[in-house]
Amino acid sequence: AKDANYLIIRPAYNDLQKYLLVICHSHTRYELAGYIHGSEAKRKEWITQVGSRPWFYKVPIESLTPAKELL
Repeated sequence: AKDANYLIIRPAYNDLQKYLLVICHSHTRYELAGYIHGSEAKRKEWITQVGSRPWFYKVPIESLTPAKELL
């Protein structure tokens, strides 16, 4: 389980897509935390790996563009 909120971007994810972080607070309450373009999410400093699982980009919530800008 994650101990902090962040967006997971896999290396094969499309660079041209926008990726949205949705935080589930309860079964009925969700928060649209923000989004980022795939190409902007793939920074060297965000590369991480958990155990023996494949590596990924761990995008901090502070680096996301507010979701309201999608509307």
